[in-house]
Parts: sequence; C-alpha cells; structure tokens
Amino acid sequence: MLLHLQQNMLLTHKMAFLFQHKTQLLLAGVYAVMLVSVSRLAGFDGLYGQDSYNYLRQANDFLLLGTQGEFWPPVYAWLGWLTGTLIQDCTLALQMISAISVSLTALALIRILTFYYGNNKHILFLVFSSYMLSPFALRSGVVVMSDALATLFCVFTVYFSVIPPLKNKIFFVLLFATLAFLCRYATMVVVAPFCIYSLYSCLRIRNYIPLAFGILLSGVFI
Repeated sequence: MLLHLQQNMLLTHKMAFLFQHKTQLLLAGVYAVMLVSVSRLAGFDGLYGQDSYNYLRQANDFLLLGTQGEFWPPVYAWLGWLTGTLIQDCTLALQMISAISVSLTALALIRILTFYYGNNKHILFLVFSSYMLSPFALRSGVVVMSDALATLFCVFTVYFSVIPPLKNKIFFVLLFATLAFLCRYATMVVVAPFCIYSLYSCLRIRNYIPLAFGILLSGVFI
C-alpha cells in the first residue's frame, strides 16, 4: 500500500510538472503574440534605424548574400528569410523572431533558476517582472534587430553549460555559442567562458565524440 501511495505521488508530481511546463509555454506564446500585436496596432512594424533596414534587406536578398552584406552576421536574416518565405512577409517574420526569442529566453531562465533553487513558485514572477517587463525585453521583442535572438542563443549556451547531464553538453554548448556568434559577433565575449568550462568538463570525463561533432558543426556554420 505504501508503494502504491508513493507511485501515485510520483505520478501526481510528474503531471504537475508537465502541466506547469505547458502553462509556461502557453504564457510565453501569449506574451510573444501580444508584443507583436500591440506593436502592429500602434503602427510600428519593427523597422527602426539603419540596422533594421539592413537586416530586412539581407532577408529579402538571401540568395545574393554571397556578393553583398558579408559584414553583417547572417543567422537572424537567414531565419527571417525562411520564416518570411512561409508567411510571405519578411518584416513581420523578423519581428516575430525577436518576440519569440524573448519568450524562449524567459523559459530558459526559468529552467536555470529552477535547477538551482528548486521548483519555487516565485521564480516565474521573478523572471516575468525582472526580464519580460524590462525595457530591454519590451524593446528588443518588437524591433527588427538581432539582439533578442543573440540573447536567446547566449542563454541557451549558459543553460547547456551549467545543467547536467555532462555527457553530451559540449555539442550543444558549441552549437548555440556558434549561433550566438553568427547573430552578434560581440557575443563571443559572453559565451567564451562557458565554452572553456564545458570543454574542460568534456576533457575531464574523456568524452571526445560530442566534442568532435560540436567542433565539426561549428566549423561548417562559420
């Protein structure tokens, strides 16, 4: 009977955990939709300043990137071109990518804080009030710029660097660090320490295969 009770408690805990994550995903989706919707209703299409228009030009001229726009990191424009091809609106696609990036960054922050501090009910409120309502998030979530996407990849790099298991994390650390670099070159300063730490952890347990694949994939992207 005690074993049956423990099994029921474990099942209840798993269901609550799953429901919590579904709720967080739903809230993140609503947040992203609201950012874009309010921005559009206010008459702002996300284009602000020279950089925004250059990213839009990159997205529209994706097939010509071999001859122009080489200075600008390509990942944000590539995703804008891909999404814009699906919805037939590159400007809206780039703005949606920014909004979704802010939401996914918040989810990653929640996971990191939950890992260190347990399933604390205040973590969601903390991330929402200190990050999702911050001027940076509200601005970068509606502007056609790579700031939000680069931040997302940086946080993913941190996430896979500090969250167990250690076995294959180096592959994901190198993947998202490379994507961050290809969104904003300056992010190398942020992700480099976590790459070094993950490399040390990988070499310490002699797990060379994920390291080799991570280096190979990063080399292909760059």
